[in-house]
Amino acid sequence: MAHSQGDGQFAIVPLALVQPRVNQQLAQAFLVQQGQRQGLNYRYRDFHIHDLRLFFQNYSAVDTGTRANVAGRECAEFRIEKLAQGVRRYTVAVALEHGLVLRYVEELLDGTPVAKMEFTAVDFAPDLSQVIWHQPKNAEQLLARSDPQAQILGFQPILPRTLPPGYQMVEQAIVRDELGNPWLKTTYGDGVERLFFVHGGPLVPGPLASKWPKPDRVEVLDAAPWASAQGNLSGQKVIALGKVSPDELLIVLDSSRP
Repeated sequence: MAHSQGDGQFAIVPLALVQPRVNQQLAQAFLVQQGQRQGLNYRYRDFHIHDLRLFFQNYSAVDTGTRANVAGRECAEFRIEKLAQGVRRYTVAVALEHGLVLRYVEELLDGTPVAKMEFTAVDFAPDLSQVIWHQPKNAEQLLARSDPQAQILGFQPILPRTLPPGYQMVEQAIVRDELGNPWLKTTYGDGVERLFFVHGGPLVPGPLASKWPKPDRVEVLDAAPWASAQGNLSGQKVIALGKVSPDELLIVLDSSRP
């Protein structure tokens, strides 16, 4: 399954081919769900060093001494693990020529495989005329730290006071739901991984109110390695999402209570 991204081509190589039998209704529901997740996958799914300073604060990178050939390019192989309370490691093949990550394998510390990505070809002068690029659907608007958030949002935003080890705030943005209502999306990072806290303000009666848990309830979805938690805490709509355990997400949400 080949895709184009930036100025190269890559292939997503599954560790095991699973093709469940589903009826047309379930197949359509799956496609809709994938469409809703494509922004997250496009920006955050694969291994990437988002912040070099945080990366060196939180991770070790050890050259294994192995030289690999990936997509016809000579690569150095590194093993990358979190310094404190890590649960996974990455084995990353980095092209010596230009520093691109051409392959990575993600696994838990006990060796359980999680994901693998590998380039099959690299073209630095591709024909992009027929490429359909990802188009964000949430009208994301980045904010400066000095922006008057309450005035822009129309409600007083809240933030978590407790985060998993190594995570720091990296950016904030306004996003909008299907009715056009603003939410404050706060992104935290540890150099590699991302954690999101999204606050939609007070829960008010309306078409979306029935989708939310009862007061002071949280619904958790564990889709390893990602987990999400959605709650109605003290009458506030809050969502947390990240590659952390559900328990860690619950601590993040609970610490956001106004």
